[in-house]
Amino acid sequence: MKMHLLLAALAVTGCTSVPSAEDLEFEEQRLRWAPSDAIIPVAHAQPAPVPAPASESPSDAPAVRQPGQPWITVGPYDDTVVDSDDLGESGESALCPFDSYASGFPAVSSDGELLVESIRENNGASDGEEEAMTVAWHDVDGDAVDFAMTIYNGMEGSFREGYRHHCRALWTKAKANAERANRRLAEHQWTSLTPLEIFVHDPGQYDYDSQSREDILATPASRRPAELGYRAGQAFARIPNVAVLARTTVQWWGADDEFCDDAPHVREVWGDRDSGAVAVFLDHQSGGCLCYSATEVHTLRWPAEAFDAALREIQPREELDALEPGEV
Repeated sequence: MKMHLLLAALAVTGCTSVPSAEDLEFEEQRLRWAPSDAIIPVAHAQPAPVPAPASESPSDAPAVRQPGQPWITVGPYDDTVVDSDDLGESGESALCPFDSYASGFPAVSSDGELLVESIRENNGASDGEEEAMTVAWHDVDGDAVDFAMTIYNGMEGSFREGYRHHCRALWTKAKANAERANRRLAEHQWTSLTPLEIFVHDPGQYDYDSQSREDILATPASRRPAELGYRAGQAFARIPNVAVLARTTVQWWGADDEFCDDAPHVREVWGDRDSGAVAVFLDHQSGGCLCYSATEVHTLRWPAEAFDAALREIQPREELDALEPGEV
């Protein structure tokens, strides 16, 4: 040890003189605190910082409904239901324990070019297990489907593994499809159409309302409401015996079905006066028990005067006679 200290002292003082005992003692004390002799504590590994969860990208974030946007909703699944007989008040879609509905339909895009609609119906003789829900985008002027998708179809999937397995799979797919539909709907701004209480002139319909037609014709021409009719491949809005307000060549004739009618039967008419867009819901129901006619949706474009005339109320002559002078 002394030899090491001596060598260290020689390194410091050089070779000018031999160090004394006091010099060696001082050097020993100094070297005890030199950096080369300092004790460095053992470092313990620190856990790596947990990265903050990545924020959801717009494509992964759930679709958020904007004001006025049509929307498809698929409700929660009721796990307490083990068979269709247990449905009770839990709501049902295709006899499965979840509810679904479309709100804000039909609607027209802000530029008036697209019309979107949703249909939910059971098109068969089943108790409801054949029910399906669809959404379709239409080119208004072309009366053509631009894009369509099925939210759910009760006849899809496997029934071999039992009721619950089938319904859970149907619900899972419906939830995913509703999300896809809502994302696509979010690509545009929409205006919901309003129902038009326009009379449908269709003498070939099994439940045709001939009395209302007589009341329309009895209403004075200046106040007579419009009616919607179809003949020889043309749909028209007209004031009977007064004027044709709109006429459109259409393809509403049905395919051959021995139980259903080939002629179209209009069930509902919806419209938006600002854009002129009209949605016509029709089928080919004959009234026979073996006719299961699916609902079709077609589009028209009407001028403002057709909307104005469609909003008029039937007011037969006898009602006008009861009015005070100046009220006509």
